[in-house]
Amino acid sequence: MTYNQTLEFYTKQWKRTQVNNGTFDNFPNDIWEICKSIQNLLIHPWMTNRYWLRFSQERINDRWTKSVQESINRIKEISNQNLLTKRKPEEKIVNICKHFAMFLCSILREKWIPARCRCGFAIYFENGWFDDHWICEYYDRIKQEWIMVDAQLSEEQVKQCHINTNNINPLNLPKWSFIPWWVLWKLYRNWLLDWNLCWFSLEEWEKWERYIRWNMLRDFFALNKTEYTYSETSKLMKKDYTPNNDELLLLDEIASLTINIDNQFEEYQIFLNKNKQLSA
Repeated sequence: MTYNQTLEFYTKQWKRTQVNNGTFDNFPNDIWEICKSIQNLLIHPWMTNRYWLRFSQERINDRWTKSVQESINRIKEISNQNLLTKRKPEEKIVNICKHFAMFLCSILREKWIPARCRCGFAIYFENGWFDDHWICEYYDRIKQEWIMVDAQLSEEQVKQCHINTNNINPLNLPKWSFIPWWVLWKLYRNWLLDWNLCWFSLEEWEKWERYIRWNMLRDFFALNKTEYTYSETSKLMKKDYTPNNDELLLLDEIASLTINIDNQFEEYQIFLNKNKQLSA
């Protein structure tokens, strides 16, 4: 598979980012304006406290929607107005970081721009800690490189989280600011994790293994355009499962394939076809 074929793969929608025809036809082309349009539709659960909002459990459960179209359907149920119309916070859908990434990914693909979601660690939220997070990558054909975008970071959230915009540009995140899960898996397997940067202690080593393992698999499958929710699990994604030695080696191979996905995309797809039992 050539690099252009790989880019074509990420230009096409798949089940979770596919939307009804014409849904995003009037959305802007500028990345920042697209992100603001998404922020006008979605609200993160912990941002609800910022507005002193109290949502029903049904509204909170919207964070488990599996696809962009499912979220859009709920948004219209909450307030049936044009998607670009300015909404009050209570008129937005409660979604998590994964959905912000999926919305951006979906909109960009509708514009024939290669895009994909990534699951990893952001280190720009709280004191440099490794925070579980999702972002979207899109391919800039002029620069000929993948650009990482955090569509969740509104101007208000940047201020609230005291994010230094001199170092962190949400529209073009520095490579060091977002760490894919394969990096954490490699560090974990070699006993190189710095516990001072993490919220788990050394005594909670097993929790770390489980947490890193299931999220590395989510990032791995997101590269195949399947963005699993945290409630969807296969055997190796389960928190209460301990992999045997053969499975640990399989996970090592998954990490190695993810490292340079664009240059070994064909090997990645062959591996997926051989190991369909890994899917949730």
